[in-house]
Amino acid sequence: MPITLVRHTQVAVSQGICYGQTDVPLAETFDAECAEIQRKLEGKCFTHCFSSPLSRCAQLAKRLFQGRIEWDERLKELNFGQWENRHWNDFEQSAEAQRWFADYLHTPCPDGESYADLRMRTEAFLHDLQQLPPQSNILIVTHGGPIRAMIAKIQNLDPKEIFDLKIEYGAVIELDKTTST
Repeated sequence: MPITLVRHTQVAVSQGICYGQTDVPLAETFDAECAEIQRKLEGKCFTHCFSSPLSRCAQLAKRLFQGRIEWDERLKELNFGQWENRHWNDFEQSAEAQRWFADYLHTPCPDGESYADLRMRTEAFLHDLQQLPPQSNILIVTHGGPIRAMIAKIQNLDPKEIFDLKIEYGAVIELDKTTST
């Protein structure tokens, strides 16, 4: 089953702001970035579209897919809890942040998630895709964190390996979901 992952376009957020599940606005370059993504997807016919409900993904999904879009909370970015919408410099030296940096795979952000939490919800999402007909062609509009988690699962990679993978705003990544989840 082919899966196409698309990361949302650039956001209008100051550099250094932690905005995981904060619903932030898109940058003024949205139309141009969207046109580039549409060019990359030209000729593809998707049977299903799933998207994070956060507006930075929802707006893009609506432009890319004309049918019924399924909004799925499991496709949201990592929940950074108390760090949401704050500058990294404001908390990166705290004891909580140091614990998280030392083991982000298992340590949750204060009142937020760990990478293991994000991985569990994205793996549950991938598992549910098995209910679709095998000839389905899936478009998923989401964030960098869930994209990395899905790539790690589908390609059977160690989660630590995936963080070196650069996923640009507007990235289009095509995968074939043949692993069992």
